[in-house]
Amino acid sequence: MRPEVLLLMTIDTEEDNWLPTRDDLTVENIQQLPQLQKFLSRLGGRPTYFVTYQVMVDPRAREIIKTVAGEDGVEIGGHLHPWNTPPMDEVMVGQNTMMKNLPADLQLAKLRTLTDLLENNLGTRPRSFRAGRYGLGRESVAALLECGYTVDSSVTPYIDWTEYDNGSDYEGAPNHWYRISRGGDLRIPNPDGDLIEIPSSSGYTRRPFDSWHSVSTLMDRKLIRTLRVRGLAARTGCFKKLHLTPETETVANMIRLAKRLIEDGTEHVEISWHSPTLMAGLNDFASDANGVEKLYSKIEEFVSEMKRLFSVRFATVGEAADILSAGESTSGAESTRGAIVTRPPIKILTNAPGQERSETWESHTEKVDSTGNPHGLGALIQGWRMWRKGNAFDCVVLGEGRSDLFYSVLSGLLPFKRPPIIRIDCLWYKPLTPLHGLIKNIIFRLERRTVAAYIVWASREIRDYAAAYGLDEARLHFVPYHHTLDDESIVPADEGYIFSGGNFARDYATLFEAVKDIDCPVRIGATRPEIFKGLTVPSNVEIQGYSHSGFVRAIANCTMNVVPLESGLLHSGGQQTFLNSMAFGKPTIVSDPEGASDYIKDGENGWLIPPNDPARLREVIERILNDREYANAIGARAKEVLKTHTTEKHFQSIMDVIKFQLGHPRGQR
Repeated sequence: MRPEVLLLMTIDTEEDNWLPTRDDLTVENIQQLPQLQKFLSRLGGRPTYFVTYQVMVDPRAREIIKTVAGEDGVEIGGHLHPWNTPPMDEVMVGQNTMMKNLPADLQLAKLRTLTDLLENNLGTRPRSFRAGRYGLGRESVAALLECGYTVDSSVTPYIDWTEYDNGSDYEGAPNHWYRISRGGDLRIPNPDGDLIEIPSSSGYTRRPFDSWHSVSTLMDRKLIRTLRVRGLAARTGCFKKLHLTPETETVANMIRLAKRLIEDGTEHVEISWHSPTLMAGLNDFASDANGVEKLYSKIEEFVSEMKRLFSVRFATVGEAADILSAGESTSGAESTRGAIVTRPPIKILTNAPGQERSETWESHTEKVDSTGNPHGLGALIQGWRMWRKGNAFDCVVLGEGRSDLFYSVLSGLLPFKRPPIIRIDCLWYKPLTPLHGLIKNIIFRLERRTVAAYIVWASREIRDYAAAYGLDEARLHFVPYHHTLDDESIVPADEGYIFSGGNFARDYATLFEAVKDIDCPVRIGATRPEIFKGLTVPSNVEIQGYSHSGFVRAIANCTMNVVPLESGLLHSGGQQTFLNSMAFGKPTIVSDPEGASDYIKDGENGWLIPPNDPARLREVIERILNDREYANAIGARAKEVLKTHTTEKHFQSIMDVIKFQLGHPRGQR
């Protein structure tokens, strides 16, 4: 029986101008689309045309797109060329031609312009997307979801575009479909992600891809590159890295790659090209009429050979997403056609807790507990014990106390090879003094040799930590935090009080200003009296210390929970408090709009208010008190969302980052 495969055809449908520009734009190549569509229909194809803004604002080109869009089996997706899509507020320089390099609000504004234009002219909102120059970034995902996209096809596995105007690095991304989360690393699957990624087909003419990628990376080193070994390897048929496109590859090489992908368990193969290649002289791929003919010939020959070798099912990108996601795998093994290949379990040494609450974490880790004070001598002892045992493990995960610092700096200073380090619980404050900042920067420089990844609980920390400490953003990974109610049997109630709690980074002054004279008692859970020094406590506010279980019960029985965070924090905060509150279905207010936006959508499942704004805080509190039906609906939505923020899923996501760092397969669960 021939293996089954989904065959996708995608066309970047764009202006004639091959190099990014805002001047003298033309779209004459679009006149070739009706001929192309007849050709693809004859082959049985169901193409996806990723269309740019400049194509849709040209009256004649727009009418052609409308005609093609009306054909059976055609999908129109969005294709953002940021350099000539309004608003064009940025300077026209190479780096700004990559969507990922623009500010998040500008990415969203440009994407809205393109998406609205497509919807207004075609009658349906596009759901599939490809970034121009493959320049998708972490912040782009939120913009795509905001604009209604559900599928992306910008990722090109094994290809790093950073040398081209600081483009995207997709090395390590899977070749199979997967899900991407807001603010997460685009190369790492997140089973809870809202955006489906259908990667372009790229890889090597030999398997296993990861091994040949290591060889390819070695060939890219400066000294070896001068010997032109890569060209020799390709010419002799040893191996070649390629992207599946008839513009640059022979049919033989495209078929080789397709075979290797399918042998590797990938369920789709995508052949792609650009619409300017359909018209002679617009780029080097088709410099004359013969070049255009050759393009058509290659496509037909490739499709014919694919039909001979495999049981082909054509699909658009959106259709492929529906088909593939309908059968989401729950296996942790590496899946191949006809077999399940299991790998030895990853062995992790850690000081991070969670074994008793997560089967995933317990099955992969050995925990070294602290001895004595985790911030004093006990930290040194714990760090030393981990150092002695570390080499017997695949990696070390650090996440508790100053033993992290001791272990990671020691690993960076000494010349011995050590297993890679993953640091979690990266809750870093701004340096208190210039000297403090200098010391921290020195520590981070020492860590660079052995710390492979830092895991953060808010996507904005990727940008902020990188800027504050000179860290490489590629080493920072966002993993959503979790509620801690997995084993709790508390039944929530409403005892008619406002609750707020926490000992660090809390802005109780703003809270007190907001609740004074309000007709509702307020309970504060805190055990550090010094944080209230100099504050006037309103008469309706009661402050008391709680045990951990008492703190959780106080949240469970409140009318609403307020998490008032200080402004200007380097790290985000309050996740455990507000996630537990949401999991109980409580109306929850957080004064960190950017840091908490990974979890809360303002006015939908909670409220995000500006810091230091007592008037806005009081307004939301009074609305909750006066409109309980509305408040309870918000709380119910929060509880539903929090069903996915479990401890188990949290540690599964951490394991995905670890697998990525160790080169293990990162399949759908």
